[in-house]
Amino acid sequence: MVSVPNPPDRGYDEHRARAALSGLIGSTVRGIRVVTLDDLCASDDGRELEADLAIELRLELRGEEQVALFHWAVNFGVEQLCVWPHPLAVVWPQHAESPSYEVPPTWPGWPHGRLVAADGFKLRASERGLNRVELRFEDGGICIETGGLDGDVVTSLRLSPLS
Repeated sequence: MVSVPNPPDRGYDEHRARAALSGLIGSTVRGIRVVTLDDLCASDDGRELEADLAIELRLELRGEEQVALFHWAVNFGVEQLCVWPHPLAVVWPQHAESPSYEVPPTWPGWPHGRLVAADGFKLRASERGLNRVELRFEDGGICIETGGLDGDVVTSLRLSPLS
């Protein structure tokens, strides 16, 4: 039985996010899904993608499939990035049927190899939640952060390759 509060961001803090990130180390990406309210938005060069609701990574770890869900929230009056080791249908069932887009492996930021580091960053040191996560793989990496393609706060997530 999975215990997820309703709404899923209630009482969420950076410790929960960091624990979920730690559990991903050693995994490989098998799929990336961007969940939106409508159409998929991308930067002009296609390197940055915007997710109104969430980003799901389908992963393989020690021969087992798992999912990492990233969604934005406002909690404790602060924008933050929530990370769950469960699919959207479990964490946020009311959005399970929202439009979603599979990111092709040809996307310029597609990571290869095993995840070697997962770092979370705060908007300001004094705040309780993370707003950016950097996932570094053996070859490449991705950044998931609050704010859309225009850098707007707390309206979406931005998925981009790490430089």
